[in-house]
Amino acid sequence: MNDWLRARNGWMVLLMFWGVTLPAGLFGDAMSRIFFEHHPAASVTSNLPWVVGGSLFVALGGTVGVLRRRRGQG
Repeated sequence: MNDWLRARNGWMVLLMFWGVTLPAGLFGDAMSRIFFEHHPAASVTSNLPWVVGGSLFVALGGTVGVLRRRRGQG
């Protein structure tokens, strides 16, 4: 897996991380709606900007970490 990641550029790594963190955030939001009480007037998509932004932030952090580690090894 490390050799495969090393061969990928930063954009591909970012998309891979975001492909994992975005569904995880959406799943977490869905579970929150199931297990915790929400205001009835709150839309299902009311937290969507926070979920998308937060998952992108986490993916960016992971990408920076991978690229810095890669630069230090090479």
